Amino acid sequence: MTRGRSRHFFAAAVPLLLTLLTAVADNNVTVFRCCGRGEMLDPTDVHGPCALLPSSLPPDFVPVIFDVTSNQFLNPNEPPPPNWNLVHERPPCRPAAFLPASAPQDAPRFVSFLNGTLLAQHWPKSLTVDPGLYCLDRAGALLCLPDEPNKTKKCCGPAAVYSETNGGCEFSGRHDAADLPEDITSGFPRCEDDAYILSGRINESHWPVSGAWPAGGQLRTADGGTLQPREYCLERVLEDTQEPRTWTVFTCAPRHGVDHVTKSYREDIRFTLYPLGLLLSVFFLAVTLVASCMLPSTYHVLHWKCQVNHVGCLLVGDLCLAFVQLSGDNLRGPLCVFTGK
Repeated sequence: MTRGRSRHFFAAAVPLLLTLLTAVADNNVTVFRCCGRGEMLDPTDVHGPCALLPSSLPPDFVPVIFDVTSNQFLNPNEPPPPNWNLVHERPPCRPAAFLPASAPQDAPRFVSFLNGTLLAQHWPKSLTVDPGLYCLDRAGALLCLPDEPNKTKKCCGPAAVYSETNGGCEFSGRHDAADLPEDITSGFPRCEDDAYILSGRINESHWPVSGAWPAGGQLRTADGGTLQPREYCLERVLEDTQEPRTWTVFTCAPRHGVDHVTKSYREDIRFTLYPLGLLLSVFFLAVTLVASCMLPSTYHVLHWKCQVNHVGCLLVGDLCLAFVQLSGDNLRGPLCVFTGK
C-alpha cells in the first residue's frame, strides 16, 4: 500500500473534522463488523449471508484506522484500539450501499477514525458516516447513504452496472457516466421490502419534465405520470447489449404486487364466468360451423363462404381468449406471445 499517497489525501481532508474527532476520540464506541470471525462478505451477494473465509487468510481482520492526533495510520498488525467495541451487525438501512475495499497498492476508499466515524470516498464526493450506519469487512464496507431526495441517482454508483441474472450490482471495471446529469448521486430509491422493477428507459418510456436529457430531475412517464428524483434511479443493465446504450429506470414495485393481483383475480367470480361464457360460445360456433358444412349445395355460394370464414375466426378467437383467462399468470414464453396476452 502506498502509505505516502493515502496519508497525504486524508491529511488534507481531516483538518475539517479534527476538532470534532479529537473531542470524542477517547470515548468508547461501537463499530459494526459485517461478518463474524472466520467469515467475509460474499462478493457475489454482499447483502446476503456471509461466506467462509479462505484458509489462506487470517481468521480476523483489523480495519484501516487513522489517528488524527499523530496524523498517521494505526499499525494494521495490531488489534483495534481499546475504546472500540466490534459487534457483528449490519447497518439498519436496506439496501446499504457497498463500497469495495481498494487494492493493496492503492489508497483506501474508506478510513475509520478513533471515534468510529467513517470517511468514505463515495462517488461523486467524499462523505462522513456515523457509527451504527455502516459495517466493515475485509471485502469492503456497507454504509447508509444520506438521503438527497432532489438529486438524480445512479443506482449502483461508480464503475458498476446492474445484472438481471444475479439480481444486483456488479462492478464493471470502468466508470460510465455518459449522458448523466451533472448533479448526480448514487443509490436506489427507498422501497418497501426492497422491491424494485425495471420500469423503462430514458427517452423511450420516460422523459425529463424540464428540458431535454440529461436534464435529470422529474421524469414524465408514458402514461402521463410524474416521477420525483427520490422515486427512481438510473443504471446500465449488463445483459442489455442494444446500441446505442440507454439508461434504464428503476422504480419501486407497486405496493400491491403480483401476489395481491393474483389473489384478487382468483377470488373474483367474473374471472370464472368469463372463460365459461367463452367456452359456451365456442361450442355453439362449432355447431354452426358443422351444420354449415353439412349443406354441400351451398358450397359455391359467396355468402356461405363468408359465413364459414367468419364463424371459424370467431371460434379460434374465443378459444384463445378462454385459454388466456383459464391460464391466468401461468402463461409464459412464446405461448404467451402467440396467444396475444
